[in-house]
Amino acid sequence: MSALLQVEGLGLRKGDGYIVKNIGFSLRTGEIFGVAGRSGSGKSTLLRLLCRLEEPTEGDASFEGENVLSLEPRRLRRAITLVFQTPTLLCDTVAEELRLGLGFSENPDLGP
Repeated sequence: MSALLQVEGLGLRKGDGYIVKNIGFSLRTGEIFGVAGRSGSGKSTLLRLLCRLEEPTEGDASFEGENVLSLEPRRLRRAITLVFQTPTLLCDTVAEELRLGLGFSENPDLGP
């Protein structure tokens, strides 16, 4: 089975230095990937690159076999879920939060 998300040599250079450099990994459908590290180590930047909120200055990333830079950003953002260390809840229940994130007003699988 081929990789759902393949990242090779991904980097972001700003000024004289790198924010992230030479990042590489592969994910298959159904796998869960976590990013951990010290403050300022580039975790959020990596996620911003994968969602195309920023463009990498080097390396390649492909999603479902297609170069990430050639894809509609919305397609990527619908496929990637970011869970931050300190969540901010906007709704009264977890089900309402999930509906908000999924863009659905009703979903029988989430309950009332």
